[in-house]
Amino acid sequence: MYLSHLGYGGCGLGSEATDKLVELVREEKANDLLGAKITGGGAGGTVAILGWNTPDSEKAFKRVLDRYAAWSKTVPYVFSGSSPGSDKFGVLRVSYP
Repeated sequence: MYLSHLGYGGCGLGSEATDKLVELVREEKANDLLGAKITGGGAGGTVAILGWNTPDSEKAFKRVLDRYAAWSKTVPYVFSGSSPGSDKFGVLRVSYP
């Protein structure tokens, strides 16, 4: 994840804010946070964070949020979980002549 994020920034597409979030996650690697990268950059940027489902990772994630909020002077918005995807909505088939 870190190399993917670095590559995105290397193309001139990154931002200071997403770089800061990834840096903060990387500093918590000893506390069960495994990686982070920008995703969905065309819509303002979202950082995906991967971690183990442990009490240590929950605490580390909270520290990342708190440190980012202090640095950016904004409250980060957290998306979590997943949608039911095609299991719920089905698949759209498109045919061409």
